[in-house]
Amino acid sequence: MEPTKELKADVANNSTPTRFCFRLRVEDVPGPRLGRSITLANDFLGRNFDRSFSWDGDYLYTPVNIDGEGKAWILLDVAKNVERKPEARDVKLKTFRVKRLGGSLEYEEVNYASIRTYTSLFPWGGRQPQNVKDQRTTSGVERGI
Repeated sequence: MEPTKELKADVANNSTPTRFCFRLRVEDVPGPRLGRSITLANDFLGRNFDRSFSWDGDYLYTPVNIDGEGKAWILLDVAKNVERKPEARDVKLKTFRVKRLGGSLEYEEVNYASIRTYTSLFPWGGRQPQNVKDQRTTSGVERGI
């Protein structure tokens, strides 16, 4: 994949909400099992956008089987902090099939007919933390009023 200048600028500036969707066999990602999502994100962003995953600006949806084997989706949200959270239909989607060839990962851009429906199940940029300051605590345990 060779990203367009426009996409490179959007990712560099964290200006346009973009979700990269990766279909892969989790065991194809090298490195520690629980670090596979970050390994993939760093490899993809480094190769295509000359940067690493940012805990402040990006978000990863990691599949439950990341430490095992089998097919899964990893979703990478870039520009998670844009003002006015986008609706699922407004997020730019780029979908890739990922395979390990030798010692490196290869990304093939593909189209999946139902990818927008599937990704709409996952809130843009992760779930927002809940404000619990109005709740009373008893013995360090928060409870509702």
